[in-house]
Amino acid sequence: MAKITAVSDSGPLMALAKLVVLYKVFSIYPTFIISETVYPEVVTSGSVIGAGDAIDVGKFCRSGEIVIFRSGEIEEVPLDTPSELHRGELETMKLALQISSDYLLIDNFDARQVAEKSSEFPKKSRLLRP
Repeated sequence: MAKITAVSDSGPLMALAKLVVLYKVFSIYPTFIISETVYPEVVTSGSVIGAGDAIDVGKFCRSGEIVIFRSGEIEEVPLDTPSELHRGELETMKLALQISSDYLLIDNFDARQVAEKSSEFPKKSRLLRP
């Protein structure tokens, strides 16, 4: 059976951790990847305020269950994007394209619209909506 790959932005990642179901994700998505920019958005910022979801995400990153993809290794991909998108959202979409991920977990409406309209995303890519 082929490994299913998911790339996640910060919002869905935090939601899964807050719901205490992040550990279950790894049985569905054996390869779970975030960009280097998403990590501080979730872990560093959340740890400052003692957020439990940030602590959990940090543990999964340190154990290697969540793979952190270096921002410098993300290829430039032309996307028709509105200027309101943050770096983490852009990197998440570009990374999903670069590695041909099976799933893109993103909760920003504008980013989802870009991904849904873009012919660059493989037909097998799926967007999970909140």
